[in-house]
Amino acid sequence: MPNEIVSANQLVAYNLRRARQMRGLTQEQAAGLLEPYLGKRWSKATFSAAETSIEGKRVREFSGNDILAFASAFDVTVSWFFLPIDEAPAVMVTCGGPRPLNIGNLLDAFMPYGPKPELTERLETITENVPAGLRGEMDDRVNRFVSQRAAAVIAAHVDSIDQDVNDLRRVADLLELAQAAARQQIPRELEVAGTPQPKEEGSG
Repeated sequence: MPNEIVSANQLVAYNLRRARQMRGLTQEQAAGLLEPYLGKRWSKATFSAAETSIEGKRVREFSGNDILAFASAFDVTVSWFFLPIDEAPAVMVTCGGPRPLNIGNLLDAFMPYGPKPELTERLETITENVPAGLRGEMDDRVNRFVSQRAAAVIAAHVDSIDQDVNDLRRVADLLELAQAAARQQIPRELEVAGTPQPKEEGSG
């Protein structure tokens, strides 16, 4: 990635291409998926121009309608289109102001790290207001969101968890060795001290 900073619209363009390629679609096929959501069919040239916005020559301005349609057509989250660039995650993203966003900011916007009570409250309110016929599906979606968030947190710490597990295994091995050594040493010390040893069960 030649640029050290891109616009949010360029980031959407990059992730639009990633979503299409992930689904194994041509630009014409992707345009067909978008048509029911946008109410019009993009030409191949329009789709190509949207995707190549990442290169910065002519940057398309994506609307909320566009991004929601992309998410629905490609079956990904809206936040997918603001994920960092795979090949260059250190690239900063500007929304037009003087304060650009780094990878941490983008990932936090995608799936907040740590408890976000305002998000939980919104989800609870939304779920409560969902019609009864749709509530089961809504609950499932919220539960999947929570599960995926938990999985992301675990994945972010998997290296340290693996290290902790290995350390605990080493401690357990040392304790077992110490216990075995103690079982051998204590009877010897009792014999030296002249202390009668307890008879084993079943002995005469």
